[in-house]
Amino acid sequence: MLPATGKTVAETRRTLPAARQASLDRATAVRSKAGNHKSRVASGVVRGHEVLRLESFMKRMGMTRESIINARRAHGMPVRKLGRRLLIHGGEFLDWVKSLPLAVLNVPDANDATEAVSTKNEETKSGN
Repeated sequence: MLPATGKTVAETRRTLPAARQASLDRATAVRSKAGNHKSRVASGVVRGHEVLRLESFMKRMGMTRESIINARRAHGMPVRKLGRRLLIHGGEFLDWVKSLPLAVLNVPDANDATEAVSTKNEETKSGN
């Protein structure tokens, strides 16, 4: 049932002009192709063949406009301009990410943590 009219889609189609009915049929076909929205791309995923507008890229990656501009200035993130639109090509973005240096994390080794605990226990025992 359509919320605005209270009629079903079939009832609405019977009363629409032919051109509007054809438009509604095309829109319904597009929606049915999408199915249960499995065709949507998950958050944080960029495909190599996609060209995204900045706003879509920001939403998908969870980044702000400022952070993208800073990445462009500081690290050369590939952003193209078409008129006033800023576009990001998925393949160029992925190549850029691969070219970034690997992060070195200073995570203590599990053996180091065990040694520190045993050393502290020995100091406590000898102090008693």
